[in-house]
Amino acid sequence: MPKDVDQRILLVPPYRGAGYNFEPDKEPYYRKVLERMRESGQLNGVEVTIDPGVETSHRPASRDDDLFDHIGVATLDRVKEIAATGEHDAIVILGAIDVEFHAMRAVLPVPVVHTVHSSLHLASLISERFSVIDVSDPQAARLRRLAKGYGFGDKLAAVRPIGSSSTGASPLLRLDDPMAEPEVQAMVDRVVECCREAIETDRADSIIITFTPLQVLEPVIRQRLDEAGYEEIPLIWILSASVAMARALADTGLMPARRSYPLDTLRAKPAWR
Repeated sequence: MPKDVDQRILLVPPYRGAGYNFEPDKEPYYRKVLERMRESGQLNGVEVTIDPGVETSHRPASRDDDLFDHIGVATLDRVKEIAATGEHDAIVILGAIDVEFHAMRAVLPVPVVHTVHSSLHLASLISERFSVIDVSDPQAARLRRLAKGYGFGDKLAAVRPIGSSSTGASPLLRLDDPMAEPEVQAMVDRVVECCREAIETDRADSIIITFTPLQVLEPVIRQRLDEAGYEEIPLIWILSASVAMARALADTGLMPARRSYPLDTLRAKPAWR
């Protein structure tokens, strides 16, 4: 490990294919976001790399439970392979769908974090009530179920989809100047409008934005909200939140409690559940 690197964190997409060709080394939004995080000091001492993910034959653009179930097991197998190498101190599962959340905690020998779980925890640390801006209605429905399962159902005010798909939006956000595209300008308008509705209608104290590629437009969206008088409303971006959570777990050496994510080999079994 280089002298200036204390931790090695790997980002793992839940799939590649499924309507677009994911090439992690060439993805400008990940590169730009990670560069911005490094410039701000969020990645001091951390080496972040991106795995290509598991190829999937599932081609429809829809992000629904059919796709989530299809890719979950393949992602778990891939992450098992990665963890077995011992080359990484923590793993972040990308995509705001948290596939195989419980299984990964039960079997992996290194800390693994998911983006929705991490961002919900971070939002809960800084606010009593928050809303989420997501992409599509199927993903919004899944996120609502995840939030309830994680114990944040009482703090989650609403999940507001922008009415797009990740496969449709991602290619636009890969461009050198995405804001030059009318479709991206309309997307930003919709995100800002959803944020305004979250603040005024949902009474949200903070807002989570779960579509990772949108973080490349973080300065634009932040400026638009500030100009509208909402500079006091924190925005939580799931890539930043999950990397921060991975760093914390690697720093403390904490692993998931075996009683929370048990296997049949658990020795100190509780008397009741």
